[in-house]
Amino acid sequence: MQEPIVGVLALQGDFREHVLAVRRAMNDLNYPVTLVKTKKDIEPITHLIIPGGESTVMSKLSIVHQSEENLRKKIIQKHSEGMKIFGVCAGVVLLSTEIERQSENDPFEGLGLIDISTARNAYGRQIDSFEVKLRIKDFNPKDFHGVFIRAPQIISVNSPDIEVLSTHRDVTILARNESVLACTFHPELTEDSRIHKYFLSM
Repeated sequence: MQEPIVGVLALQGDFREHVLAVRRAMNDLNYPVTLVKTKKDIEPITHLIIPGGESTVMSKLSIVHQSEENLRKKIIQKHSEGMKIFGVCAGVVLLSTEIERQSENDPFEGLGLIDISTARNAYGRQIDSFEVKLRIKDFNPKDFHGVFIRAPQIISVNSPDIEVLSTHRDVTILARNESVLACTFHPELTEDSRIHKYFLSM
């Protein structure tokens, strides 16, 4: 299998931690990872990571002057051509089809690339962040250290094509379809690179 050409959306958020996690997953501390900030950056990418951060800010930054050729549209185009996407925390919200509105005037819209409904900051403020031992389907050992920071919630999974890989208190926290992996916690903040390795094998 051809090695993945990896990019990390670097508009905002903890993108540097994902670069290190990818390199650990590939067992190569010099493995090339592109920091994606423009349409040109994303052109060769086969696997894109959308990191945690503030989902509204990332969405606004990716819509450059509302042009027809902005980064948001480029991500959708590349996905249609087969690019795999890993959304983490706020990245899950960006990828979802439905987002619980925080106000009637909330203009935020997801990319609609995985058919889930999400709620932003569902667990509360930063002070309400927590860590917990998780169980991941098909992982051996199954235990994974989950770090939740102002995490969103996946309120519902709306398609039979989506596989739920992990839950916490009966809420989906890790799920995938054929080309998108959605994770509401932060695997890049641990030394365990198995989730990144799983994504890179998609």
